[in-house]
Amino acid sequence: MCNNQELNRYLQKNLRYPAYLKDRGKQGIVMVHYVVDVNGKITDISILNSPEAGFAKEATRAVRTLPCMKPAKQYQRNVAVR
Repeated sequence: MCNNQELNRYLQKNLRYPAYLKDRGKQGIVMVHYVVDVNGKITDISILNSPEAGFAKEATRAVRTLPCMKPAKQYQRNVAVR
């Protein structure tokens, strides 16, 4: 089962700061949407906001590596959730 603390810990451990952006002193926040499908897999990753394309690319890569999650349930059936 995943919660926000575990998700944040995982991303902090697995995100790689793009070296060329770090060297230029660039920083910022990337907003990512994704769907946890009925099987718990991450799908439909989209970037809502990113200060640099390199950050968006790295955020997408890191989210793709997320382990399978426990899917949400509605009326005792697994459902996809953004």
